[in-house]
Amino acid sequence: MKRLPFVALLSAVAMAVAVPATASAASSTIKPTSAGRSTTQSHGFGLLPPTHAVNRPAQRPRLAAAPVPAAVDLTPWTVPVGDQGQVNSCVTWSIDYAMLGWYSRREGHAGAPFAPMYAYSQIQASHGWSDGGAYVQDGLQIAEQQGIDTQADYPQGNYNWWTLPTPAQHVAAAANRTLGSAFLYQSWSQPPGDGARSAIEQSVAAGHPVALSIPVYPAFETLSPTSTPLSAADVASSSLLGYHEVLIVGYDASGVRIQNSWGTSWGDHGFADLAWDFVDGYSTDASVMTGFADVATPAPAIASVTPASGPLAGGTTVTIHGLGLATVDAVTFGTAPAASFTVVDDTTIVATAPPAAAEGAVQLQVSGPTGTGTAATPFTYVSPQVTSLLPPVGATRGGTSLTLTGSALQQVTGATVGGLPVTSLEVLDDSTLRIVTPAHVAGTVDVALQVGADSIPAGSFRYVAGPDVRWVTRPSSRVIVLHGSGLLAATTVIFGRHPARIIARTDRTIRVLVPLHAGAHRVRVQVRVATPYGTAVITPRARFRY
Repeated sequence: MKRLPFVALLSAVAMAVAVPATASAASSTIKPTSAGRSTTQSHGFGLLPPTHAVNRPAQRPRLAAAPVPAAVDLTPWTVPVGDQGQVNSCVTWSIDYAMLGWYSRREGHAGAPFAPMYAYSQIQASHGWSDGGAYVQDGLQIAEQQGIDTQADYPQGNYNWWTLPTPAQHVAAAANRTLGSAFLYQSWSQPPGDGARSAIEQSVAAGHPVALSIPVYPAFETLSPTSTPLSAADVASSSLLGYHEVLIVGYDASGVRIQNSWGTSWGDHGFADLAWDFVDGYSTDASVMTGFADVATPAPAIASVTPASGPLAGGTTVTIHGLGLATVDAVTFGTAPAASFTVVDDTTIVATAPPAAAEGAVQLQVSGPTGTGTAATPFTYVSPQVTSLLPPVGATRGGTSLTLTGSALQQVTGATVGGLPVTSLEVLDDSTLRIVTPAHVAGTVDVALQVGADSIPAGSFRYVAGPDVRWVTRPSSRVIVLHGSGLLAATTVIFGRHPARIIARTDRTIRVLVPLHAGAHRVRVQVRVATPYGTAVITPRARFRY
């Protein structure tokens, strides 16, 4: 049977670690010595730091050289967020509920959700029945040596930690054993440093969620859907509240995505982001497990597709991230096979989208000998759409810079204004492009974009002629009237070097107050009328004479 690449993943970490014996498998019900609920904290923590008794020397993470994707998302296979309440059972929630549940969904293994109290009750039997929390290795060892019973078969609920499993429940749990587990690093005495990021990226990229041990500060307790990734600066001056176990289910350049066990009212519906500087500077250990001991080779699965849209002509380079992709022998966009594809490794495929006959969403699938995986989000074929064109008017002489905004504009290869090709086209991004208008006679014309051989309407543009002054009248010594066309848009009238005050204007006339002129009598000056669409100059013979 083919396994997920666990052995290769752990070549950079030490696996020979000793673990303490767990509680007896005998069935027993023991009343707790206390209610087991803290009255001073809103959530249970419960992670115990290593001691000499558990015989786990500090282990620093090692920097790995293997390249990994810039981002990996394992959340498509997470189980629903649980709530440990105020019981200190974070270890079994993170490892035996969330992590084992992830493998159950990823590998098609029936049983999830699993019962966190199945393991936690046995851990408390060995720790003195005090709801005193657990060591990370406790949760890993029980999952590997016994397996974890399902919530359907183990009905004690999420908070009853004082009722041990029955012999029948031990038998049922054996069907849910893991094949192995290991620590990526343990670094309680000092920060793990950059090696933590490398080890976590290697694991998650290989398809293994990571159980992460962290200190809890007030800023962590108050994370919300709008919170930015929790950084080292957010906790630098805070009081330590305790230690906690969470599950890493993805990463990107900013940090890791975690699933917590404090219910959906915490964080982003039970999930949150931790910045890399927090992980590198504050996490204390990280651990992983394999899939189930009896699992067959799982079908390929798609976690993300980037980009999720492209032009009708095809040709878009699409990166597919997922798991079990090494054996994929077919990639399809709807019913059409990919124009080409390359299997990079077990987690990545790069495919070229084929052309499509019409706009719309199609199902993206990968197939191989073990089955077919389907992307949760379809791939959408789109044509360029223009939502605005500014400015809507310009000069007949051309040269107006138009900004078009919309969508899928990176497909544009050319443009016309009034049927004439533009003098310049600059595609800024997928939603913005700029064109420069050619010269054209006055009037309203259509703007069109070219995508290959297709022409797509993009709106209209109005050409406006520049001003024209044909003669001048002088109703008084200080007022003159300029007659012509295109004068309504006039912004300035200049007598020589002196601006005049515009009194009134229409498209055919402008009435202005002549500016004073300090100089010789009977001097003649040039008069210019400026508009956004051009400048008119009175001919020398018609110059104004002071």
